[in-house]
Amino acid sequence: ASPNPPNVQVLSPNGGEVFSSGTLTIRWQVSDPDAEPLDLLIEYSPDGGNRWQPLGFVSGDRGEITVNIDELAPGRRGLIRIGASDGVNTAEDRSDGFFSVGAFTTTYLPNIQR
Repeated sequence: ASPNPPNVQVLSPNGGEVFSSGTLTIRWQVSDPDAEPLDLLIEYSPDGGNRWQPLGFVSGDRGEITVNIDELAPGRRGLIRIGASDGVNTAEDRSDGFFSVGAFTTTYLPNIQR
């Protein structure tokens, strides 16, 4: 068994982005100090981490996947979580801040004077 956990870091989206249509490219960096092969689970949360939607399972050090925005639940508190495993040890990283997915509208309600 390898003594050291892998290193994983979400690069994007990492907070503040707005995705209303098209695609979303998720990028990360991953490495293993023991040079073990890695398996990664990429997940998306629309609500700040209360619910997670699996987006993909990746083997190796591939550093990005692209998903269609229409396949994601809309949310203003989006997060990406990536878990990495070398078969024994695990590590994970999340987006540093929230991002938005989906089209949102704001309704303006003027003050009504009586």
